[in-house]
Amino acid sequence: MVNGASPPLSESGFQGMVGAMLAEERRQNEAGKTIIYNVARLEALSGDSAAALRSLRASLAANEEFIMGLNIDPAFRLIRANAEFRDFAASFGLPIVQ
Repeated sequence: MVNGASPPLSESGFQGMVGAMLAEERRQNEAGKTIIYNVARLEALSGDSAAALRSLRASLAANEEFIMGLNIDPAFRLIRANAEFRDFAASFGLPIVQ
């Protein structure tokens, strides 16, 4: 850590990078500069399936078109086996992808 800053990527690895990206994406979303679907992607990559599902529900409620690619978006690969995720996708007609 340098001067109180977050550790560099070389020390924090993938999860550190995702965490930093997620914090910025949330900030951008709160400012109305990005869609909540992008927040959900990073939450899924961070392993927080509950937060990802909350954001996906908000994305669907906001009629964000990217949600239609949910089952093929690689960011959600780690949570596709989650029963709640599968039920959510099926609730608006997306096919269940293994």
